Amino acid sequence: MINLRILLFATLATSALAQPVDPDLYAGLRWRSLGPFRGGKSTMVSGVPGNPAVYYMATAGSGVWKTVDGGQVWTCVSDSIRLTSVGAIAVAPSRPETVYAGAPGGLYRSNDGGGHWDLVALQGHAVSSIVIDPHKPDVVLAASADAGIMRTTDGGKSWKQTLPDEKVGGVWLVFDPDNPKKMYAGTRPITAGGRGGGAVRGAAPVLTPATDSQIYRSTDEGITWKKTSPTGLPGGSFGTIALAVAPGTKGLRVYDYVAQGIFRSDDGGDHWARATDDPRMIGGGQFHDIIVDQRDPNILFATQTSLYRSTDAGKTWESYTGAPSGADFNYVWIDPTNDSYMILAIDQGTTVSMDAGRTWTSWFNQPTGQMYNVTTDHGFPFFMYSAQQDSGTIATPIFGRAGQITYRDWYTTNGFETAHIVADPADSNYLYATGWYGSVLRINKITGQTQHVFEKTAKYRESGAPSIGFSPLDPRTFYLATQYLLATHDKGMHWETVSPDLTSGGGDEGEPDATRRREGRGGGRAISSLAFSPKDAKLFWAGTNNGLIQLTRDGGSHWNNVAPKDLPDARPVSAIEASPSDPARAFALVGPGFGAGRGGTVTVPPRIYRTDDYGQNWKIVNAGLPNSAGWAVREDPENRNLVFAALDAGVFVSFNGGEQWQSLELNMPAAWCRDLAIEQNTLVVATYGRALWALDDLNPLRELAASASKIATSTAYLYAPAPAIRMQWDTYTDTPLNPDVPAAENPPDGAVIDYYLKSAPSDDIKLEVYDASGKLVRSYSSAGAASLGYKVNVPDYWLAPPSTLPKTAGLHRFVWDLRYPDPDQLLYTYYGIHVNYFEYTLADHAIPHNTPWHEPQGPMVVPGRYEIRLTVSGATYRQPITVKLDPRLNVSTQDLKKQFDLAQKLAAGMAATYEAYNQAAAAKDAKAQELADGPAGLGPMNRELTRLMIAVGQSDTEPASSVIEAFTALCQESQSALTRWNDLRLASQPAQHQMPVCTN
Repeated sequence: MINLRILLFATLATSALAQPVDPDLYAGLRWRSLGPFRGGKSTMVSGVPGNPAVYYMATAGSGVWKTVDGGQVWTCVSDSIRLTSVGAIAVAPSRPETVYAGAPGGLYRSNDGGGHWDLVALQGHAVSSIVIDPHKPDVVLAASADAGIMRTTDGGKSWKQTLPDEKVGGVWLVFDPDNPKKMYAGTRPITAGGRGGGAVRGAAPVLTPATDSQIYRSTDEGITWKKTSPTGLPGGSFGTIALAVAPGTKGLRVYDYVAQGIFRSDDGGDHWARATDDPRMIGGGQFHDIIVDQRDPNILFATQTSLYRSTDAGKTWESYTGAPSGADFNYVWIDPTNDSYMILAIDQGTTVSMDAGRTWTSWFNQPTGQMYNVTTDHGFPFFMYSAQQDSGTIATPIFGRAGQITYRDWYTTNGFETAHIVADPADSNYLYATGWYGSVLRINKITGQTQHVFEKTAKYRESGAPSIGFSPLDPRTFYLATQYLLATHDKGMHWETVSPDLTSGGGDEGEPDATRRREGRGGGRAISSLAFSPKDAKLFWAGTNNGLIQLTRDGGSHWNNVAPKDLPDARPVSAIEASPSDPARAFALVGPGFGAGRGGTVTVPPRIYRTDDYGQNWKIVNAGLPNSAGWAVREDPENRNLVFAALDAGVFVSFNGGEQWQSLELNMPAAWCRDLAIEQNTLVVATYGRALWALDDLNPLRELAASASKIATSTAYLYAPAPAIRMQWDTYTDTPLNPDVPAAENPPDGAVIDYYLKSAPSDDIKLEVYDASGKLVRSYSSAGAASLGYKVNVPDYWLAPPSTLPKTAGLHRFVWDLRYPDPDQLLYTYYGIHVNYFEYTLADHAIPHNTPWHEPQGPMVVPGRYEIRLTVSGATYRQPITVKLDPRLNVSTQDLKKQFDLAQKLAAGMAATYEAYNQAAAAKDAKAQELADGPAGLGPMNRELTRLMIAVGQSDTEPASSVIEAFTALCQESQSALTRWNDLRLASQPAQHQMPVCTN
């Protein structure tokens, strides 16, 4: 039976393989950035001399960013060339629109301040340092650890390698601030790697003899070079070499910051001496730099775990800025024209100072976090849990209560920077996270307290970030992976071993000693991935970092190694996905080998295996994937053919169970994608450089996995919409946050409706919503209003885009807001003055680029069944849609029907008074004017009905009795005004709308 199932699946998969899904069928889907806006590693920074508003930062995982307002708002300017790791950035002082960026793939130049980029040199080589002549912007030098030092004098049209030794690579370049003819270069043997080559500017220490300084000097701006003397330098493992030249010293005072400390030469490198005995200045071998204020030769800055400053030419130092357990500082750029202007590159992003470092801008405005993983809980809204390199942990919801996700919505959970974090499915008050040194933490979300519930002893080995988790079918047993599988049934207070050493029989060592991580990370042979079957409570999969895949089908009593026979020896099994559809099915992702992470060079596609028979047979399923490291595989819980993979090259999708893959890049910027989670019809991805992203509503992809050929041959196609949740999308009614306050978008406000057009129709298209009785609820068209018919009192950037249907070829995503049409209203100010523009008097739904055109909006529909109808070129396509109640509420449909009925009556009253007012206001009769604008006139009645309409719609509840009483009184007053106008109006004027019945 098993073999028959395998054969049948293989036949179907082979057939599907010949028919890849046309990307146009899903190209209209869009990724949504979730933040958090908490900066990730900035490797290098630069600015424009004399302009304190414009700065650039190079990042470890998200390219080049620019600010034009002194660091308040940052924008990525390198997405057009899809840069991730960038280790060097430089601005031409005499032509500031010229910017150079050094990346692992070469040297890039922009001549328009980052608007456009060209690869101009060192293609395929990592660039770690760039200098530009302060007066001649076409004279540029770039250092590459494996290609020496390149020089151009024509703005990058031609280049020449100028180091005399072809076995030496360049890692650091610096000019004499007074004379660019004099310059210095830090170097390393090419075989030793460089200053980090791109994002990782630190490099493994190189044993350097005391007879070799590794520092070169030039007196002709890099045309020729001569090695300086090693006299006074310590020899040994230099690590990173950082150089600086003091101004006003004719280029003779040079500082060399290496792993052993800071050294100084006063004769251009002929002799060296230790500059300070401060033990804090012993370099870390990775991220130490030294910078001299170009306006004062005695002021120096050194980067370490704090930013240190010396005011006596390096003899004594003070910690100038930093925080306990906080930032690792990578570089500081000081404006040569005004040393009050500074910009810092730190592991938490970039900050700017306008007052010589006394105060700094925030790094909580940069969505550049390097996230290792992501998990979710199952609440509403569900929270995502992730660990961020250098900054710790994050818990953030899929939507915020205030219409967007801001700093008010997320919090830190505690845990190590590489932590796995999982929510307790049986007790929503608790989270579990891995800490440093192999510990496990239990976090009480109510009190915020963290308890250590596991401390690693010599008995255990773990993989650095040990896997933890609950079985989906056993929410009260929590598991921890060492070389054994451990379990606790009492929230970590006691543990039991439920497996033998699962690494036995694999590669000799797992992770080699030479690459084993320390400082809180483990090493040695251990379980590296863990998965529990959602279909069988006793079926567990465990992958090890020495090439084994262990399976138990009896809850841990017996284990078998079922690894593929062609799995490379001792390769880590970095991820396992237990199928949510079939206990016999699993995916295993085998790592590329130690040292290939963080965007390292990979020359083959990831090895993704799939089994459909409990590991008896495995098949590599990676057709269509690029050469890239792979990190995660997830099978969709609704359609087993729909599978997603996270690679350094992006997110990929398979519509046939992994047999063939294609890009799901869509609008996502270049990012190393490290993990995936699927929760409540949403795909979440953790990126190593662009924080968290989500793809809302997977239904179109599921339908494509089932019916791609049918959809592709259709003239038009209306996808089956997912159930929509009726909820208050924005409950924040105070003054809104400024538009430049960092915030991530909420999911769409309403029902997501996807439709596909094979080609653009010549006539207009129409989308209609009908209720269960066949009555029209809402109608949209491609010919809808493109702009408001009146002015508003706020800038246009607040307003939502027009609700018109796109009709170009391809897939389109449209949102019905679950409302009836907006009611007619007259334009009044807060103080009741009738005007000819709209005044937003309330902050309801006030979200930049998403604020409704009208206030109030139409009544919300009652939960139930509705029908969507799309009309294209005379043909109508229909799909049912279900509207569900916000699961957080305890309110009956009957109560919401009462609210809806009242809202409909208010809307009818607004329509009646609106029409009658316009008729009365147009009349020349004084009584008519009084009836229009008098204290009890039609205008004031419309305004009061409007106010009550807003009040009724601000919650999902049965109307309070006083609200009904207020409506009854207002309705009767409005009816009286309408009756008086009906007596006055001319016979030739059309009859106005009628007021609704004023009592229930």
